[in-house]
Amino acid sequence: MWLGCVAGGSNTGKESPSKVVKKFIAWYAQNLHRLQTINLVGAAPLVPNDTTQYYVVNFAATEQYLQELQQSGYISGTYVENWRNYFARADENFRQNPQYDGPPDFFDYDLVMQSQDFEEDFGSPTRQQVVKEWKKRNKAGVVVLFPYSGLKLSYRLSFTAGKWQIDDIENISNQ
Repeated sequence: MWLGCVAGGSNTGKESPSKVVKKFIAWYAQNLHRLQTINLVGAAPLVPNDTTQYYVVNFAATEQYLQELQQSGYISGTYVENWRNYFARADENFRQNPQYDGPPDFFDYDLVMQSQDFEEDFGSPTRQQVVKEWKKRNKAGVVVLFPYSGLKLSYRLSFTAGKWQIDDIENISNQ
């Protein structure tokens, strides 16, 4: 199994939060298809000797996925921890509400882009537009519009260890 990723470039702390976000988007676009091959959801019986395989979170794969995102240099430990909590909630949901077909709950969209329809926006690095940026001490926010899909994402960043890193990404398209 190949665990490497394409390097994300340097995130030195000299870059603005919007530059960090744009570089992360470029990194993600370059690594998207490989990251999508990581099977975050597996199948297992709920009780021994049951032949029906229900969805479960593949925690080894989620750790691989999060590690690769973090190795980009643009994602913070806070972002990783938030997704670990999300995966735990998803697994608990699968156990309480067994599901064995169709798109798995919690995983029916791209987790980074918070949407299903966005890949056309990756066709050109100039397509994404920073429409808002704020910075206060060691916190910052950047809102990016993806014009083709109409997707609007809000990135929250913090300045830690001498560089800006993404703590959270939220789809605010309907706001």
